[in-house]
Amino acid sequence: MSNSRRFFRYDVKIPCYIEPILGEVEAFVPVSVQRLVASPMYKEFQNERVKLYDLLKQASKENMPGLVIVDVLLKRLEFTQWMIDALVEGKSPKSFDDFSYRRKHYVSFKKPELGSGNKIRSLIDSQYDQVKVIADELLETVDTAPGDKMFFYPNPQMAPYEHLTYVTNLVELAKKGVLLAQILNGFSEWLNWMISIHNELKKSQEGTASPDNWPLKDINLSQGGIAFRSDKEFPKFTNFSVVMKLDNSLIYFAAKLVSCRKPKDLDSFIVALEFDMPEAQKQQQILNFIQRDEVRMAMKVAMGT
Repeated sequence: MSNSRRFFRYDVKIPCYIEPILGEVEAFVPVSVQRLVASPMYKEFQNERVKLYDLLKQASKENMPGLVIVDVLLKRLEFTQWMIDALVEGKSPKSFDDFSYRRKHYVSFKKPELGSGNKIRSLIDSQYDQVKVIADELLETVDTAPGDKMFFYPNPQMAPYEHLTYVTNLVELAKKGVLLAQILNGFSEWLNWMISIHNELKKSQEGTASPDNWPLKDINLSQGGIAFRSDKEFPKFTNFSVVMKLDNSLIYFAAKLVSCRKPKDLDSFIVALEFDMPEAQKQQQILNFIQRDEVRMAMKVAMGT
């Protein structure tokens, strides 16, 4: 039996984030990020990474001292880069079948134990810790995402990684052909590129990183969609990402435009969106919220407040 309240519409004022998805992109990918990954500098970085993998092959072939340590750092860098690549494409790493396996594999690589007298201990420790900070922030973004195509980055901008703080002559040693120095210097550059892209993702969401800071928005809500006023007119068939904060829960919907009209007596457009194949659980969340809100309003009326 169909829900008789599915299309019951209710006016509410709630924190709400509504983002139109223009063009053929399936998810919102910040323009600044697109420009960064399309830049000549990023292409150069990708070329340098190819060279880095050649150095790693050489290290393996020569059974280079410290190879196990390098492998631990590499595996953690690769997992973190994989998450960034997915987010840059507007995809959730969780949407991939092997996410759980990759995550467990990443966690299994513990910090290498080096003697206190090891000259590169501080550098290795710092690179390991820096990767962990980036990966932990990305995992927080992924774990708290209200959907598969919208992500929030609540943490502040990250400062560049400074390897010179730990080994002052790393670049000089790399230029002299010291294989371990070449690899660790390559890791340092890799870290800084990940930080740069992550920071661009953060910048794109500065105004919306925390739902607690979202302004209250008047919307007309039902289990099947929402309607709201907008100063902008949207073309037919525009897709939207919608995130609403209902009490203490974030709820995400993909939605499509069904109407955008400007009544004669208004100076704004009335935009109506229909949720795209909403899940029953989410529809129930909306119904529960509406019913609780009705009770709250009734109590206010009864108490004369």
